[in-house]
Amino acid sequence: MVDLVDKHLPLTVTMFDLSMEDAQEFKRVGNSRWRMIKRSFRKALAAGGTLPFGSGAGPFPHGTQIDQFAYLVKWGMSPLQALRAATTVAAETIGWTAEGGTVEKGKFADLVAVVGDPLTDITEMSRTVFVMKGGQIVRNDAAGK
Repeated sequence: MVDLVDKHLPLTVTMFDLSMEDAQEFKRVGNSRWRMIKRSFRKALAAGGTLPFGSGAGPFPHGTQIDQFAYLVKWGMSPLQALRAATTVAAETIGWTAEGGTVEKGKFADLVAVVGDPLTDITEMSRTVFVMKGGQIVRNDAAGK
């Protein structure tokens, strides 16, 4: 873990593919990749590692990755750390701090609004009511109300 932190290497957790095989792997070998990534994540978090939000893209329907926020918090991040993992930390990881990661004039305007306060309950992130992508509104549930 020391090399990971000292060299500022990110550990991106894309977890849902690992969760699907948890029970079978545990039954077969007494452990699973899901349980190992949970332990690795917690160790990296405690050591001050860089933990950007992973997309989990692949075999899962678009949008289900949002559920990872709850696991990041369950595994030890504060809700604010989890939100930063998906914004500023992710932008830093891919070298895009000049283009995104924060809400500032001249940066890409990808924004979401949720029903409640995700700093109080991170699962609010799954209750999106407004989305702006590239400066264009693509979802606005409150528009007709």
